[in-house]
Amino acid sequence: MKGDYRTDYSSFVRLNITLSPFINRMESRSRSIEGISNVMIMACGLRYLAGEKLRSLACDFGISKSFAYVAKEIFIDAVLQCPDLDIEFPATNEEFTTIAQGFESKATATIFQGSVGAIDGFFQPTVEPSMKGSLGNQRAYFSGRYRVYGLNARAVFYFDVIGPGSMNGNRSYKKSGLESIINDLPNGFYILGDTAYTL
Repeated sequence: MKGDYRTDYSSFVRLNITLSPFINRMESRSRSIEGISNVMIMACGLRYLAGEKLRSLACDFGISKSFAYVAKEIFIDAVLQCPDLDIEFPATNEEFTTIAQGFESKATATIFQGSVGAIDGFFQPTVEPSMKGSLGNQRAYFSGRYRVYGLNARAVFYFDVIGPGSMNGNRSYKKSGLESIINDLPNGFYILGDTAYTL
């Protein structure tokens, strides 16, 4: 199941319970003539967000490409509507401690002691922006690394889409304001990141 749904069974069930009211609400607005089960919607949505192509989802689940598209759209809309999945910045030492204990429980050594997040960025391909939408700088949205137009995003306990595709991870990190938030973490807590982020 993990290969099909991108998570273990118990996590999938918990997410299904959390999202079901929102999936049902979104599904009722769908014009699809095929019935879409919550399991199918979640499987398509999770795998799509993990990088799976719609054509591959259609082939693997024996559904049409348009059916896979509708399913992943319903899933994404449900996630965005669900308040239990909102990204919230920890506000107290107790919340930071709880998060740090969660990270530490995943490690086989004390290497994660005090870690309250792992920052990473991703590149989201887009269509070529208009001159107006890019404020006259379409070229800034072109990534030489990926050879397409897109946006740079950062995520930890905070999420931003701050930089055009040509902006490197460290520059978009500094521009986002996240650097000052991390510098103000309570003593003893830190964020993990790769070499795109300077100490």
